[in-house]
Amino acid sequence: MNINTRDLRFFHGTGAIAAASILSDGFRNPLDQMGWRSLASDLWSALLSLGTESELFNEYLKHEDLYDSPGLSPLRSVYAREEGHLFVYGHFFATLNIANAYRYAIRNPFRSEFLLVISTGLKLLARIGNANELESRYPAVLQLINNPPSPVVIELTGIDELRLANETGSREIMPLVENYLHFADNPSVNMPAAFRIDGVKPSDVVAVHDLSGWSADALSDSMWRPDPDRVDASRMSPERWLAEFQQTIEKPSPSSA
Repeated sequence: MNINTRDLRFFHGTGAIAAASILSDGFRNPLDQMGWRSLASDLWSALLSLGTESELFNEYLKHEDLYDSPGLSPLRSVYAREEGHLFVYGHFFATLNIANAYRYAIRNPFRSEFLLVISTGLKLLARIGNANELESRYPAVLQLINNPPSPVVIELTGIDELRLANETGSREIMPLVENYLHFADNPSVNMPAAFRIDGVKPSDVVAVHDLSGWSADALSDSMWRPDPDRVDASRMSPERWLAEFQQTIEKPSPSSA
């Protein structure tokens, strides 16, 4: 099978603020400017001061509202600066599977897996200790947790094979691409087909899918696929979407008018 990855379409589920940052400046994670890595490290340190890892895990399991979180191990990974596994943050991840990108953007209330992890850690810290000091030191991150951005999916194309790696960083990506394409039209198979993309820039983005009106009700079905007509209706040019987004953030709120 002769495949040119530049002809493939990749999808990245995220929030509107991150999408605007990518379109304006290339891949620049807004969380980096907000100190999310320092918060994650400080949060793990604060939790460890209250118990061992096993004790924290047992405390975590007591709370039903934390069950849907990825858990606490990503905090430890950032604290220890671990690499080479799925919980590595700071890379740009995308998938060939549009359904999974839609599902990620819509179902994750924070549009970011790591914001979900941080929120979980802060909840646990508040229950077994005190989270006020950390929250006051990182107000921008807390603002995103308390007021999450609307969900979007960024569509990218023209990505050279040399810019691609799998989730763990391996450059051997063609078997994964071929496997996905083999099963792409099979409604009984859901292939993750997730990759890291190096050096994302605004010119890589060919469309932005505005998912603000989409519901998460049907997404528990792992075989769910978005209706093509509704996908087309949600799909906008990057220029149009960015202009409309900038208008929304520049528009004064009723309280300030």
